[in-house]
Amino acid sequence: MKRWVEKLVEQLNFDSDSDAGAGASDASSARKRKKLDQALNDDRATLLFFIDTYSKHLFEIENHPIRRVRESFDEISRELIDPSSKADPEKLLFRLRHLFLTYRVDEYTYVRKTVEDFKSILWDFVEQLGEDSRFEQVADRDLHSSFKS
Repeated sequence: MKRWVEKLVEQLNFDSDSDAGAGASDASSARKRKKLDQALNDDRATLLFFIDTYSKHLFEIENHPIRRVRESFDEISRELIDPSSKADPEKLLFRLRHLFLTYRVDEYTYVRKTVEDFKSILWDFVEQLGEDSRFEQVADRDLHSSFKS
């Protein structure tokens, strides 16, 4: 099994659920790793990598708190990892796709609104600088004309 997949499995505490405690033998852990390696094909491992990477870079969005989205991603990841999972792969992928799409739509809306807000603040600042600049130019002309007279 690839090293990053092993780290992900450890991160999700997948092995800790099935171990009898700290006294688990190396042979049983090797058997579990082999069983898990057989269950995780490249497609599932790629999905796990995608989910893990994406869940590390989430925005706090009004309808999608980061904690809840990460919990949903972790739940789906555990079902992808678990070789004894009774979850239908099509339903699991549908749930993943639905979660991802709803989050992405809200994320896009949030980013777009934030950029629009930033642009409006920036243009207000530029307009204020323009007004101040015109005021200073008028004051400079008045001062310059008073020196000439």
